[in-house]
Amino acid sequence: MALVKFDLFLNKVSIPAYLFLFLTIHAGAQETISFTPEEETAYQSFWEMDENGMETFFSSDTPQSLYIANLYTTLDLILWDDPSQFDAWEEAWNERLQKLDKSDVKDPEKTFFRAEMLIHGAFAHLKFGHELEAGWLLRQAWQRTINSIEQFPGFKPHLKTVGLLHVLIGTVPDKYSWLLSLLGMEGSIEEGLAELELYIQSAGPLTREVTLLLDMIHAYLLSNGHYSDSVTLYAPTRLELFVKLLVHLKNSNGTAALESFRHLDRIGFRYPFLHYLGGEVYLRKGEYPLAAAQYEKFISRSRGISHIRDAHYKVFLAYHLSDDPVNAQKYFDLAQSEGEARSEADKHATRSLKTGKFPDPLIMKIRLLTDGGHYRKADSLVQAKREVQFTSTSDSVEFIYRQARLAHQQDKLRKAISLYKEVIDRSPEKGWYFAPNSCLQLGLIFSKHDDHEQAEYYLKKVRTYSKHAYKQSLDHKARTALNKL
Repeated sequence: MALVKFDLFLNKVSIPAYLFLFLTIHAGAQETISFTPEEETAYQSFWEMDENGMETFFSSDTPQSLYIANLYTTLDLILWDDPSQFDAWEEAWNERLQKLDKSDVKDPEKTFFRAEMLIHGAFAHLKFGHELEAGWLLRQAWQRTINSIEQFPGFKPHLKTVGLLHVLIGTVPDKYSWLLSLLGMEGSIEEGLAELELYIQSAGPLTREVTLLLDMIHAYLLSNGHYSDSVTLYAPTRLELFVKLLVHLKNSNGTAALESFRHLDRIGFRYPFLHYLGGEVYLRKGEYPLAAAQYEKFISRSRGISHIRDAHYKVFLAYHLSDDPVNAQKYFDLAQSEGEARSEADKHATRSLKTGKFPDPLIMKIRLLTDGGHYRKADSLVQAKREVQFTSTSDSVEFIYRQARLAHQQDKLRKAISLYKEVIDRSPEKGWYFAPNSCLQLGLIFSKHDDHEQAEYYLKKVRTYSKHAYKQSLDHKARTALNKL
């Protein structure tokens, strides 16, 4: 049953997490796998998410064609977030697997295609709540790939598959590691990263895709601000622009995120989640009417429920921070009744709503501006209100915490360290995440500067805090950092 825990690392943000996985694609263009000119054209249509370009290709039954079609239809399903389409997708996915099994392609190519298609299926199942099925599909992909590696150790495409699977295994909490070991599944994030990097070093034709995959891993799993400049050497496709937008947002690069969003919006990207991300860009920039308009566009066009609650909550924030109490109350109430707490964003919105209180506008503005990388604006708010008196201890501590995060983002490390320590000293055990995340950040700072004793102290301290909203995520990040030490 613990195989369902493979979905733990996806809960932070649903579509970005799935996109991160889909950057394992284009496994066909390898030294031992070739595409026909028609397949190359279809592959390019996939990267542009061009429905018309793909439809003319679906009738082909070569293994490469089945694979490309599976990539497109699965990612299309995930991006639309439409549960009513899952059954039709699953039927077509099963048919492709059967056709692949009957094809004349030999191992290791056949095993590679099947393992990758099983992974696609796993994340489609995971997206729509079929966790147990997803876990078993991942296990099948693991078994087939490991067996094939033993028989064909020089087949480089397997580095992509096993690298991804090792990253996934590395995200499973310690308390479930015994079951993975029992099932013969072992690995770590570091091991997976090394395998993906090894593929890049081989200068294979998939370097561009694996580079983007690594950017997503660093942004969403390791949160270390890593970004590869090499991707800028290419004219990006729609899908690549979308991934760049996700990475820029996660890395607090609001200026680049705005550029990517405007480009995608201008050339056309038909999936509603683009407008949710547009709302994020404008909200973090302090342009609240534009943010509200983008979130409302996402809400009206979405076919699913993921991020719906959070979008309503973000519209509430846009009106609240614009000092429009009537509309703020309207969307605060709507957020309580619309959507479900599925994605991490929806869960965070639910926790905020349960307090029944509107957040302090000054603290929220500083938080959002810092998240967007708009540090001068955030600094000006801190300086203007340094002596502000807050009515609650939580707000007082959070104000210090927000200053620490702002200083850290600007590489003012001495100031950040002092403020993080103040947060820890002033935080009672009340389920707040400010102190454990301050411990994590201190551990990462000291680790980066080779002060292993201090780093180990603070990283271990992270896990001593209980009952806070981000315990699972922060504990995992602390464990990953400790393993690196």
